[in-house]
Amino acid sequence: MGTQENSTSPAAAETTLEALANVSQRISYEPDSSQSLWQLMCALRKDLDVDRAGVFSFNPATRAMEHVAGVGRNGQAEFGGRSFPVEGGPHPLRQIARREIPFYFSRDVTRDFPDFPWAEGVRSHVIIPIIAGDELMGALAVDNCFSGKELTRSILEPLFLYAGLAALPLFAIYQKAERERIEAMRRGIHREVLFAVTSGKICLCERDEIIREWPAPHAELPIAREFHIREVREAAKRAGMDAGMDAERAADLGLCASEAATNALLHGRGGSAVVEHRGGCVRIRVADQGQGIDPDDLPRATLLKGWSSQASMGLGFTVINETADRIYLYTGADGTVIIIEMSAQATSDFLSNFNSLLWEDEVFA
Repeated sequence: MGTQENSTSPAAAETTLEALANVSQRISYEPDSSQSLWQLMCALRKDLDVDRAGVFSFNPATRAMEHVAGVGRNGQAEFGGRSFPVEGGPHPLRQIARREIPFYFSRDVTRDFPDFPWAEGVRSHVIIPIIAGDELMGALAVDNCFSGKELTRSILEPLFLYAGLAALPLFAIYQKAERERIEAMRRGIHREVLFAVTSGKICLCERDEIIREWPAPHAELPIAREFHIREVREAAKRAGMDAGMDAERAADLGLCASEAATNALLHGRGGSAVVEHRGGCVRIRVADQGQGIDPDDLPRATLLKGWSSQASMGLGFTVINETADRIYLYTGADGTVIIIEMSAQATSDFLSNFNSLLWEDEVFA
């Protein structure tokens, strides 16, 4: 282990610092953390003359190292995909994640770990931990599987510098994932509360559930002008009468449709409506183009009579809640979708007819 092999020459160190300064400036303006890491990997490969470089993020919830950005086995950019559980068979990335070794350097990783299916051509391999405030954020890995050129230990010092720069976008990815996790928990709580308090009448849905519930809306009615509200109301009343509703119940259905369309126009920058009746039941789907309802406002917006905000449904939802049999609601940054359901005949025991949160396919068979 010679001094020349372990240290970086002054000229090489100066080049690395210049490359780090340039890429640091570029990634500071990049809003996508994965793209920031990709730019960092591109700069690293050019500066240190390596074939492949990739960044893994440590997920403390799943105890896994997850690939974020780098060069794949085909030599192309690769984002996501691979995941290595921390607990498992022998692998240097797992040793890094468990903090068993400070870094990994090998001229022949296939000799060290012969049972792992390494990419063709991999021999020299280096893995550097990415640490911030003594917390493991992930790892940086490089190899020369395409050229077969041997890596020397002089690459360690600049790799630690690049790993330090990778910590910031990795931390941003972690923060985003944590916000999403907390938001999912909050939506789950709201969903359970709304379902319980309304005896199953209101179901808070995710976007994919709404899509499954009503996969291909057709014959959409626009909601862009005040007269469109009347058209939606009349379409709902006609559908109710066609489904066998009496005049009063059809009028109630029309009122629900009118209130939903009014909310879309006033609070959601317009949208569209679809009305269908099948199997003795009528459904109205109203989607707007707003920014959604603040999650903190959902319980009050849906349950508190008369409560309203700039982006909420206000008094209109109270009418819908009191009149409809079932309500499926999605709201997010891409808008709000409400599906109002009423059977042709009124029922006093809603739960006795409530077989599932979502309509089964056979209802529309």
